[in-house]
Amino acid sequence: MSRWTLEVQDDASHRPVEVQLPSHLDAYLPRADVRYTLRTEVPREALPGLEASLVIPHFEGLTELRVDGQLATAVQVEPIEAYRHAGPHVWHLPPRPEGDGPVRLELRVEHRWTQSAWMGTVPQLHPAQRPGAHALAIVVVNDFGAVASMAALLLIGSMSLWVFLADRSRRGYLWFSVQLLSAAYYPLHVSGYSQIGVGAYDTLLVAILLALALFAAVRFSHLEFGDVLGRLRTWPWSIAAGLTAGGQHRSALAHPRRRQGRRRVPRRGGGLPGGAGHSPDASPRAPPRRGGVPGPVAGAGLHRGLRWCGVVRPG
Repeated sequence: MSRWTLEVQDDASHRPVEVQLPSHLDAYLPRADVRYTLRTEVPREALPGLEASLVIPHFEGLTELRVDGQLATAVQVEPIEAYRHAGPHVWHLPPRPEGDGPVRLELRVEHRWTQSAWMGTVPQLHPAQRPGAHALAIVVVNDFGAVASMAALLLIGSMSLWVFLADRSRRGYLWFSVQLLSAAYYPLHVSGYSQIGVGAYDTLLVAILLALALFAAVRFSHLEFGDVLGRLRTWPWSIAAGLTAGGQHRSALAHPRRRQGRRRVPRRGGGLPGGAGHSPDASPRAPPRRGGVPGPVAGAGLHRGLRWCGVVRPG
C-alpha cells in the first residue's frame, strides 16, 4: 500500500495531497508540532483473511490507526514514548462488517520531530500474528543488536577505565574507555530508552557523545601509535575528524522538537502511541513513565525483542 493521501489537521491553508510511500514528508509539513493524517482505501478482497494486521516495519512517529473510523488495537505498546516510537508498528484490524465497499485506513501521526515525517517503509497487510520478515529483521537488529553492542561497549569500556585507575601512567586506556562509554549511548538511542530523563533532547545528546567518542579515539591513537603517526601527514586526518564532528552537530540541529514547551500537545491514549487528546472516542491512557522502566534497560530491550519474536507473551 504505497499510495496515500496526506492531510495536516487544524491547518486550513493546507490542502490534501497524494503521496507515494516510502517518502520523506517534510516538504508537506510545517516546522512545528502538528498532527497529520494519511488515508487510503483497500478493497475487501485484498485483505488477508478475516483476521489481519497492518504493519509498518520501521517508522519513528507516534501513530494510531483507524479502520472505517474505528480505533485499531496496537499489538505492542512501548513503555517509553516521550516524543518518538522505536520498533515496528503493528495493529490488529477490528472486525469488519459485511459489504462490498473498500476498507478505509487512516494513520494519525503526532509530528514531534524531524523523523516523524520520514516514512521509510511501506505499510503492509499481513495475517494476524505474522508481522512479516522485514519487521522481525528490524527487531532483531535494533533490539537484540542494541543490547549486545551496549553490553560489549560498557564491559570493555569499564575494564579499560579500571586499568587506567590501577596504573595512571597508562593514559591511553583512559581515552579508550571514554571512547567506548560515549559510544554506548548510541545503541541506547536506537532502542528508544534514551528518552528516559532527557526526553526530546536525547538526539542532541547522542550527537555530542558520538563527537566525544571520535575525539577520544583520536587521542587514544595518538598516545598508543604516536611514533608511527608522527611520520605521517596528520592534517588530512584532522580535517576528516572536524568534518565528521560537524556533521554530527548538523544532524542534531536537524532533529529538534520545535517550540518545545510553548504548545501543549494532548496526551496519547487508547493504548496506542498516537494522540488521543484530539479524539473524543479514544479511551484515556495514563501518561508515559519518564522516570524509569521495569528492570535494567538492557533487560527491557531484550524482553521486547523476545515479545516480538513470540518467545514470551506480552505483558
